Amino acid sequence: MKKYLILLVAILSISAQSWNSIIETTIPTPAITTVIDQFSNSSGIHILIDNEYPTTYLKYYLINSSGSVIRSYQLENSAVDYANITGNNQIL
Repeated sequence: MKKYLILLVAILSISAQSWNSIIETTIPTPAITTVIDQFSNSSGIHILIDNEYPTTYLKYYLINSSGSVIRSYQLENSAVDYANITGNNQIL
């Protein structure tokens, strides 16, 4: 029985997943910034950010796995409710 328990623990530890470490991004974060939504696919990590102060806007960022910005767009110049981002492996 002890052998089976050791075998089970060994199998579980081999198949356990581990998280990558936290990465710092190059996205500027003014005083009051809220990450509204994020989505990842083969293109990278897509992030929507709502900034409320000193100016109000909704901005989209695409970053790579190292945290560097690939591209960004300002989508709105006013307050936004319920913005989200979704897609599949090829389409955003």
